[in-house]
Amino acid sequence: MVKDAGNTLKSARRISILDTARSTKEQIGAGDPRDFFRVKLGQRSSLTLSLTELNANANLTLLSKTGKVLAQSRRSGKQSESIATPLDAGVYYIQVSPGSRRDSTRYKLTYSASNTAPSLLNTGLAVRPGTTATISSSVLKATDAEQQTGELFYTLTSLPQGGTLQLNGVTLGVGSQFTQIDVDSGRLSYTSLGRIDQLTRNATVDASPKVDGFNVVWSGNDDTDSEVFFYNGTTRAIPVQLTNNSIDDLANEISGTNVTWTTIDTTNISLQAFLYNTTTQASTRITAGLVVSGLPGLNLTVDVASGVSGSNVALNVFDSINLQVAQDYVAGRITIDEFIARGFETEVFLYNGSTGTSTRLTNNATNDTAVGISGSNIVWTGFDGNDNEVFFYSGTTGTTTQLTNNTTNDTAVGISGSNIVWTGFDGNDNEVFFYSGTTGTIAQLTNNATNDTAAGVSGLNVIWTGFDDSDDEVFFYDGTLRSTSQLTNNTTSDLASGISGFNVAWAGLDGSDGDIFFRNFSSSDSFSFMVTDNVGGITSGTFNLTIA
Repeated sequence: MVKDAGNTLKSARRISILDTARSTKEQIGAGDPRDFFRVKLGQRSSLTLSLTELNANANLTLLSKTGKVLAQSRRSGKQSESIATPLDAGVYYIQVSPGSRRDSTRYKLTYSASNTAPSLLNTGLAVRPGTTATISSSVLKATDAEQQTGELFYTLTSLPQGGTLQLNGVTLGVGSQFTQIDVDSGRLSYTSLGRIDQLTRNATVDASPKVDGFNVVWSGNDDTDSEVFFYNGTTRAIPVQLTNNSIDDLANEISGTNVTWTTIDTTNISLQAFLYNTTTQASTRITAGLVVSGLPGLNLTVDVASGVSGSNVALNVFDSINLQVAQDYVAGRITIDEFIARGFETEVFLYNGSTGTSTRLTNNATNDTAVGISGSNIVWTGFDGNDNEVFFYSGTTGTTTQLTNNTTNDTAVGISGSNIVWTGFDGNDNEVFFYSGTTGTIAQLTNNATNDTAAGVSGLNVIWTGFDDSDDEVFFYDGTLRSTSQLTNNTTSDLASGISGFNVAWAGLDGSDGDIFFRNFSSSDSFSFMVTDNVGGITSGTFNLTIA
């Protein structure tokens, strides 16, 4: 027969408490005014007590080692009583007493002590590409019924792919740990870097990459001549060679699934522009249909692609021949490349891919060289009688605006919507300039003692090639934050070339020749972890990052 529970703390019956519920049945009242039970917790735990099977009123009380009341359950009548509370390791007492002196009842006392796993607030975080954000307790917080904040440890089980995690500025790796106190104190941060992929690894020169979204197009040598290559950044498949012939093909631009390039046939003195759809694999020659005459026995249709937006293409079209240069070529005094470079005067045309028709935008006796198209807006470099200036054609209004008017050469580089970037001389060296079509204002983005060469614009973001006191590197300007970051930092020259949002491509030396590099930001990133309370409770989680 089990000994009756004692009536005092000193005589309390000792019971072993486990994480699995156990119970004992007793009786109080009629000369037995109370029952005491002594329990000892070896670690901080959640204690659960219940008093059931009553035939009269009874109360349940939890006491400290010194007899101080910590918790009570005093329901009326025959209702069951219960207590559930976290407790530190130590000795405690359970008291069962009748509701009044007249009450006498049987009871069943059920008891258990368990360590619960930490619970998580885990909402994720939005981070702007290329920036650092603090991961605070408002988005990541572990709590535990038994353990204190400083006893909750995170262990990283996987790392973000497009950025880094830092604790107090030190980069973390798989297996690194931090505490909830670290999170509460703002010591944990994520830096969005994007992933940099080297798209080509060969022994020939690859150059002039252009970007749209996660897709990249560039010119590369196939050991015979220059061809056009395409990389699908969504599937991350091996780059595809789009052209394969015996003449040079120079990639120009990409827009969605459309790619433009110019084929250069030096034997027949022919330059032809092509529009290629990477989905249908259909190639279409695009032309302004302007025939150039002037060289005896030779009539040419010469079109050079200079940009694509949807199915609209900006064309540079040769509309006259410099007879002196032509005669020098016929006489063998200059090469075909020199003839093409100096022997023609170019005009700008807008090719409409939907209708297959071309609209002439310039008609003068000087060279106009289109460099980009956005929708039906085109930007080009033209001569104003003194030097080269930047001109903008609005496809909406059908009007042309001269954006620069000074005594130094300005070279248009790119267009996005009605935002335009160019390289201009500031009196000392070349700098990068930005025109906002929304505000109609011009901003000088660089101002230093070295040459900077604009390479592209996407929305408010701009890239350029700049000198860092040792060699050429790639620089990125975030137009929303109005901040500049250096994307490359090595001992070889890197030439900025293509931009789409925050995705950037450039040509850089990999030790022997020029190869294509691509920094791209996916729309999301994440890292995984497990959080423990050091006494067996474990909760796993994945923290999601939205890159936008």
